[in-house]
Amino acid sequence: MKAKIRYCLALLFLFFACSGAAPVAEDPPQLSIPQGWTLQSWTADPEVLTAAPKPPGIAFKDGKFSMSGGVNGMTGKYSAKPDGRLILKGGGMTEMAGSPAAMKAEEVFTQLFSGVTHWRIKGKALVLSNGTPEMELRFQVRAPVKAKPLTGTVWSLEGFEERGKKATSDTALVAGTTITLTIGADGRASGSAGVNRYFGKAELGEAERITFGPMASTRRGGPPEAMAQERAYLQQLKDVSSWAVTGNRLVLTGKDGSFALRFDAK
Repeated sequence: MKAKIRYCLALLFLFFACSGAAPVAEDPPQLSIPQGWTLQSWTADPEVLTAAPKPPGIAFKDGKFSMSGGVNGMTGKYSAKPDGRLILKGGGMTEMAGSPAAMKAEEVFTQLFSGVTHWRIKGKALVLSNGTPEMELRFQVRAPVKAKPLTGTVWSLEGFEERGKKATSDTALVAGTTITLTIGADGRASGSAGVNRYFGKAELGEAERITFGPMASTRRGGPPEAMAQERAYLQQLKDVSSWAVTGNRLVLTGKDGSFALRFDAK
C-alpha cells in the first residue's frame, strides 16, 4: 500500500514539476466558490468512488488550491484561463494511510488529477479534464459544514505553512507521523507531537486570540526527521497568536503572520 501511495505522489510530483514556473493567478468567481467542490463522478470505475468512505474534493481561492484525495491532501497555486485552460503548480502531498477502499479511490483520483489541464462549469457542476471527454472529474458544490468547536475537538495537523512577503510554501508531515492537538474547556492543551505526547495550557482571548504556555512532554526517542519535526511544531505552537475555524479545519497563525499550522478535525 505504501508503494502505491509513493507511486501516486511521484506521478503528481512529476506532473507538477514539468508544468514550468509558478502560474500567474487568475481567479474566476464561478470556480473559487467559498464552499469548495466535492467529487461526484469520474471517467473511471464508479464502484471505486462509491466504496470510498470520503470523496475527494478541491477548493480554489486567491490563486491557490487545496486538494484532498480522501485521505491525503495537497496545496498549490493555479491559474484558470478564460479559454478553459487550467495551470496547476502543486506542492508536497501528505503520506498518511487509510482503509483499502479509501486508498484505492485516492490512487485513482490522483492519477486522473495529474492529467488535468482544463476546467469548465456545466450547469452547477465543475468539470476538470485533460481537454477531452475521455478523462473527466466532475464535482458538485460542497455541502456546508457546521464549524467544529475549537475546544473539545481532536485536531490533526495537516501541514506547516510558511508565509513570505512574496510567496507561501507548504510542508507536509514526515511520512508515518501524526501530530494532534486537543484544547479542553479548562484551557488544558495536549496531544501527540509525532513521537512524544505533550501537555500544557492554552489561554483564549478576545477576537480569536490564543497563546500557548510552555509544553511538557514525554521523552521518547525517534527517527531524526520525526524529532526535528516535533521540535519545530512545539516551537511554532509557542509562537501562535490567533486561531480560526472554518468547517472541519483549524488554522493557527503566528504572531508576525509568517507561519500557520493547518489542522483537520479527526
